Amino acid sequence: MGRRKSKRKPPSKKKAIQPLDTQFNCPFCNHEKSCEVKM
Repeated sequence: MGRRKSKRKPPSKKKAIQPLDTQFNCPFCNHEKSCEVKM
């Protein structure tokens, strides 16, 4: 007797990683791109 074929799921697609923002709006005065972050 032969083995049954196993049903394999197709490999999942990788999500594109978006780069994080380094400049943000100020949380206090809402001024555009006034806060800067270094990583």
